[in-house]
Amino acid sequence: IGAGPAGLSVSYQLRKKGHAVTIFDANKKPGGMMLYGVMAYRVDREVLDAEVGKILDLGIETKMGVRIGTDISLETLEKEFDAVFIGVGAQVGKSLPIKGVLNDDKTTNAIDFLRNYEIHGDKYEIGKKVVVIGDGNVAMDVARLARRMGSDSTIISAVPREEMNCYPDEFEDAIEEGAKIEYLVGTREVIRENDEVKGLSCSKMIKKEKGQDGWDSKIPFLRYRLEDEKFVVDADMVVASIGQTTDMKGLEIATKEDIPLLKLDKNFRVVGKEKVFGGGDALKIDLITTAVGHGRKAADSIDTFLKGKEIPD
Repeated sequence: IGAGPAGLSVSYQLRKKGHAVTIFDANKKPGGMMLYGVMAYRVDREVLDAEVGKILDLGIETKMGVRIGTDISLETLEKEFDAVFIGVGAQVGKSLPIKGVLNDDKTTNAIDFLRNYEIHGDKYEIGKKVVVIGDGNVAMDVARLARRMGSDSTIISAVPREEMNCYPDEFEDAIEEGAKIEYLVGTREVIRENDEVKGLSCSKMIKKEKGQDGWDSKIPFLRYRLEDEKFVVDADMVVASIGQTTDMKGLEIATKEDIPLLKLDKNFRVVGKEKVFGGGDALKIDLITTAVGHGRKAADSIDTFLKGKEIPD
């Protein structure tokens, strides 16, 4: 389940071991977040298509546009297949938790913003004044993409430059392409008139005093608090780039109770499910190479299981 790095990795390994493999994915094209969440200047689309094609050409069947839990259930897959691997990734962008965010086309998240551009290209309609909330590499991508589409883009960072999460070269590239940046600014409310976004109400961020909740947090953002005075940043589109999570609808039986991540043992098998395995960002949101590694290790466990042998501890 999933045609991203983890799903493609486990499929490749299992096919090489002689097993028939079928991939189910909700998207129209395979590639997962490598395709829908990473800009083309990072991952060349011709190269990506070629690499994915090499894997599928081993004789792997794909069923695209199929969502588990809606179009077919996990239980059905367990009945129809000898083993199941869950590699759905973390393809849901977190929403900005402030008033005025409706998760419509003018208050969206970075994951949906990048996905929509991948699907629609330059036909994707964005605002003329795009404000990006966040300080990581993905925020820089959104700001750069907005500039390339002819819009103004302003990055709102709640922390100073030295505490931003993005790589130095990513920051420099965004600035070089014309993105503006506001440091130590926190968001309060998206200002709307007749459902149209007109601006973003903000306040300056100041360091918390010693003893205040979060003053010494390892997370830079939590070390600051909003000042009382407010000001408005012009915007007609607001994009939150504050992290991503999973969509585990239909996979609840394989999901931890407290957080939406897979509950797996050290052999990448779902706890309490003999023939269901998993990995990738649905286990731990990390690098593409980590997801590929999960797929390789899970394939070894699945191969051992399918041969009727006991999976070693």
